[in-house]
Amino acid sequence: MAKLAGVSPTIVFKIMKNYSAISHETKEKVTRVIVETGYII
Repeated sequence: MAKLAGVSPTIVFKIMKNYSAISHETKEKVTRVIVETGYII
């Protein structure tokens, strides 16, 4: 997912754990990839 979203695996982990220090734009990009790939959190 990180590669598809163009971010590091750490960023994906932080988004999945609801860290607040991630930009809204990055959260949207990663969330879009999660939905498109059908990944279940």
